Amino acid sequence: MRVLLLNPPFTQGIIRDNYCCHTVKADYVWAPSDLLYISGILRGDAFELAVKDAVMEPESWERLLDFCRDWRPEVIISLTSSASYAEDFAGLERLKAGCGAKVFVIGNLPSFEPRRVLEACAWLDGILHNFLDVKLADFLLDPERPPRTISCRTADGDIHIGDVNGIDRADCPLDVPAPQHHLFPHAKYTTPLALARPQTTVLTATGCPYTCSFCIYSPLKLFTRSLDSLRREFDSCRDNGIKELYVVDPTFNADLRFMRQICELLIEEKHELSWACRIHPDRVSLEDFKLLKAAGCHTVQIGVESRNPDTLEVFAPSKQEQQIRRCFALAKEAGLRTLGYFIIGFPDETREQTLNTIDYAIELDPFFASFSNFMPLNGTASNRAAVESGRIADAFQTFDLNGIPVEFSGSALNGNSREELLRVAYRRFYVRPRQVLKYVRDYKNLPLYVKNGLHVLWHQVIN
Repeated sequence: MRVLLLNPPFTQGIIRDNYCCHTVKADYVWAPSDLLYISGILRGDAFELAVKDAVMEPESWERLLDFCRDWRPEVIISLTSSASYAEDFAGLERLKAGCGAKVFVIGNLPSFEPRRVLEACAWLDGILHNFLDVKLADFLLDPERPPRTISCRTADGDIHIGDVNGIDRADCPLDVPAPQHHLFPHAKYTTPLALARPQTTVLTATGCPYTCSFCIYSPLKLFTRSLDSLRREFDSCRDNGIKELYVVDPTFNADLRFMRQICELLIEEKHELSWACRIHPDRVSLEDFKLLKAAGCHTVQIGVESRNPDTLEVFAPSKQEQQIRRCFALAKEAGLRTLGYFIIGFPDETREQTLNTIDYAIELDPFFASFSNFMPLNGTASNRAAVESGRIADAFQTFDLNGIPVEFSGSALNGNSREELLRVAYRRFYVRPRQVLKYVRDYKNLPLYVKNGLHVLWHQVIN
């Protein structure tokens, strides 16, 4: 069976990966973990795969249609997102009409709105809710009995609705095959955090036990992978010459024991991979940060969100200021770079409260800071609450963390004000002698900082 794995074209740089979606702030695109793991699941004589990452290696819909008419895939598995779904769906409908392949999509919008998407898109054959489910291979070869992680049209014309959490607990920990790395342009992928190339993404677990209501991962149950499957994947990275990993787990320390086992595995196997990961500020010690460092981690990303305690109580109840300050201090003491995530435009925050969060970012003094719009992403509690209360018109609209802010009725700040505060945040954090000096001192990586810094300044401050 010929299967095309597609990251579709878009008018600008975009990340569609592991249910998350946003246009990019700088000159980076990382490898989509969804397609990587599907390539591993579809390994074997029964499948012939082609990969088209039309974001990393720009390709028009016309050229993709020519390729499909030539290569004649039987199945197209495409990424999509709530930041790009209108363009994605229009292009995929053209591909299906032009080559007759079955089309399946992956992404936050279809995963959490499967019936609505399938009813609206008569040309669409199905939705893959969880790309770590190894039952996908059997389903493509024999679609009569879809697993619980797939929504699709049945032979009698009905719609079978799957579940994003439909993996059987009996299948855990997940024994996921290593990706077919040679099919992907790893030499071109990067992130602003990467210290080496070639780079790939790794997912050691999916889902998150914390209840941040704005987060796309909160509705997802925590499913961890087997250590043997990770060992095979790290071996595959070595065999393919990969030097850098971007660990895209929503929360790498969601299971502290598991996190420590992964670090010990990397140390014992001596793969000498460098990597970055996301850490929740809860329950992590100086010893844990030192273990991360010894295993090759160079940067930890920490969600701060807001300084306003009332905001945290509603949107991120597992986080408090004292805990966050301690986390940054311990990570720095262990010799790790830090990246802080901050959200601009929580629906009921005032301008003064938002400016206070920007001051907080400067006080915490991370090596990097990322400021994003508040977005009620599909599938989140924030989305349901905003729709049910009438604060947004519909859940079926464009949501881009780095795009045009969504208007909330009754909000203290309108979209223009939130855009202006984003520019203020980036200007105040990055255009400071102290911050610039950090990057100058790290002279080996200065070209990377300059390249990405100029993009951020142009897109977030000037333009």
